[in-house]
Amino acid sequence: MFHPGKVLTVFSPDDKDVHSADGSTQAMLLMWDENLLTLQVDPRIAGKIKEEDVVLADYSPVASNVPAPKMTVTKILKGENADRVWKEYKEHFKKRKEKPSSAQAVQVPVGYR
Repeated sequence: MFHPGKVLTVFSPDDKDVHSADGSTQAMLLMWDENLLTLQVDPRIAGKIKEEDVVLADYSPVASNVPAPKMTVTKILKGENADRVWKEYKEHFKKRKEKPSSAQAVQVPVGYR
């Protein structure tokens, strides 16, 4: 399972304003569902990621017996592909927010109907 996000900030060990204990890169992402996450960036694309990129984060399980997700940025989408993915997910989220789920529905007490 993969989730799209938009890069807000990249934290690279090469940045002068970042003091790092290791050589890994992280990215702060605004996810399609308005969550804000900071995730590890796969080292193979760490030098290519930049602000405003649309990326895919790998949410598949770490292992078959470990339900925790990997939570790693594994792909950078570009051009029309990136625009289309971001637009589709955001439209889906907007529609979901407009329709209250049964858990969100306001319950009116019996005596007030």
